[in-house]
Amino acid sequence: MLAVRSASLGYGGRVALHGVSLAVAPGEVLAVIGPNGAGKSTLLRLLSGECEPEAGMVALDDVPLHRWNARVLARRRAVLPQDSHLVFPVPVPEVVMLGRAPHAGRRSWAQDTATAAAALAETGAAHLVARVYTTLSGGERQRVQLARVLAQVWPDDGDPAPKYLLLDEPIANLDPAQQHATMRIVRRFAERGGGVLAIVHDLNMAAMYADRVGVIEAGRVVALDTPTRVFTPELVRRVFDLDVSVLPHPARDCVQMLPA
Repeated sequence: MLAVRSASLGYGGRVALHGVSLAVAPGEVLAVIGPNGAGKSTLLRLLSGECEPEAGMVALDDVPLHRWNARVLARRRAVLPQDSHLVFPVPVPEVVMLGRAPHAGRRSWAQDTATAAAALAETGAAHLVARVYTTLSGGERQRVQLARVLAQVWPDDGDPAPKYLLLDEPIANLDPAQQHATMRIVRRFAERGGGVLAIVHDLNMAAMYADRVGVIEAGRVVALDTPTRVFTPELVRRVFDLDVSVLPHPARDCVQMLPA
């Protein structure tokens, strides 16, 4: 389990997170939602080990992140940030192979190359294999970057320990079909035993694909439960200043929200 426990963190005199406790378990998709500036990306930075809390702790399998060997930790969890900038004309396969760097020396080059190819196929980006990354559209780059992080924690690397994906707005810049395709990839990763924390802004996508939803408001977790229990008109109105009607989805076992 990857968890933050009573974690607080501030920047420049401003407290970004206040005593936050939250965990993502193997086999689940946890969607984190909240208004802009609520602390969602700061939470992801804590879980990734990019920064340490001023109070509380972050742990993987009950071991504080700072005690993990960096290479071993990189084989257990991968991070997809909001923006991944590459300014050099790198071929797409080489971008995906960056995800295999923590595995250097553990498997053959041929095996790592096959894993990268499988990750590209999983994201529907195999047709981009002959392209240069800087020539891709924003949506195509997003799919290649998702393939990179999948390659980093690919389940066939010989390590049976659960792997984790930390995704910061993974469906930004994608058209509706690709948004759903990406969330289905996320669900398959969880169904194979991985844990996923994804920051999303589309409440209906969170309701449709997440097992649990965490709501962050002003640096605090104000709700953490199943989508059906979290998404109420009262909560959406209070957190997002938006009036919605919450209705059963006509074709799926979930709720959907319509602006009132």
